[in-house]
Amino acid sequence: MPNARNLIRSLRLSRGTLMTAMALLLIFPVGFLALPMLSFAANVQRGAEVTVNFNETLTDDAYLIASTVEFRGTASKNVSIVAFQAKVPGTIRGSLDILAGQADISGRIDDTLRIAGGDVTITGTIGGDVMVLGGKVNIPSRASIAGDLILAGGQADVRGTVTGDVLGNTGALILAGKIQGNVDIATNQIDVRDTARITGNLTLQGSTPGTISDRAQITGSIERPTRNPWDSLLARDGLLGPVMRALWSLVAGVALVLLTPVLAERITSQANRPLRAAIAGIAGLIAVPVLVLLLVVSLVGIPVGLILLGVYLAALYLSQVAAGMAIGRFILPRSWHDGSRGFLLLAMTLGVIILVAVRLVPVPWVSTVASTVVTIWGFGALVLMLTGFSRTITPGMQSGV
Repeated sequence: MPNARNLIRSLRLSRGTLMTAMALLLIFPVGFLALPMLSFAANVQRGAEVTVNFNETLTDDAYLIASTVEFRGTASKNVSIVAFQAKVPGTIRGSLDILAGQADISGRIDDTLRIAGGDVTITGTIGGDVMVLGGKVNIPSRASIAGDLILAGGQADVRGTVTGDVLGNTGALILAGKIQGNVDIATNQIDVRDTARITGNLTLQGSTPGTISDRAQITGSIERPTRNPWDSLLARDGLLGPVMRALWSLVAGVALVLLTPVLAERITSQANRPLRAAIAGIAGLIAVPVLVLLLVVSLVGIPVGLILLGVYLAALYLSQVAAGMAIGRFILPRSWHDGSRGFLLLAMTLGVIILVAVRLVPVPWVSTVASTVVTIWGFGALVLMLTGFSRTITPGMQSGV
């Protein structure tokens, strides 16, 4: 049947396309684990300053992007804010996500509050969990959190009321409020004040004993457990961090391969020489920060120093992608090495997932050693490629899928 044969022939895909499809099939489950479902309806507002006034009501998911954002009105659904300075004295019926240098939440959030910022102050009423990543986190006594408080940052001062648990990792922590759940925190310095009221257990994981006032009321026990290698997997958020980091690494790798396949192939070629890449990586990790410091101190070289610092940080982030592409290339059959986007994408995806799996192995020092090796190896490959010490490109390099 000629028609049937022609149909089958038309459905045949190139090897590069098949490898691209295989990579996407591996990436999608990671994205499903790491990201919530997204809504298609949205209200997007951008500008130097964005203000939602008291008499305004947003009925769709809102995305506010500006240098300064002040939300005084009401939102029926979720709100996301990206700004240098964000103030939220209004009411949000859904969840609130903020990325800001300085954030002040004094209004009412009915659902979850997720926030990352340099200086974070929460004085309002939060109906769900609060997840804060900040250099300095301040939660005064008038603040109320109905769910859990999850902290990650440099300093945290918690004096408000938390109905759930207080969890996380901080450099320094002050507890002076009412915690109705448990406190399980890793910190280098803790100060439990006289006004602290903790209904549950107080579990401290840190190198210093800290200070616990005799007047503080702690109904449960005070524990200082010894960490074991399984904790990172058994903790409530143990898998969330690695999965999320894997997703963003995969996203960066996909962008690199799809937008600049020649560059991705050059990086992979350099990473295929581990010893040479490792030497370049160690040299670069030491030399670049010193050079940036000298440029900044010279004043005249500040712009160049800042650009070099940006490139340095980007290269550090992409080191896992570079190492992952080399690992995936080594694993895949040699007959698949056609230099196409599909091959590079599949190699990168396999390699990054393998690296993440290695870091999850519950054996002491494995994650630390693996991360160190990958950073030196991948960073070295990027240094060799950027400096032009070796311009060897694998034969058969193609830019097509």
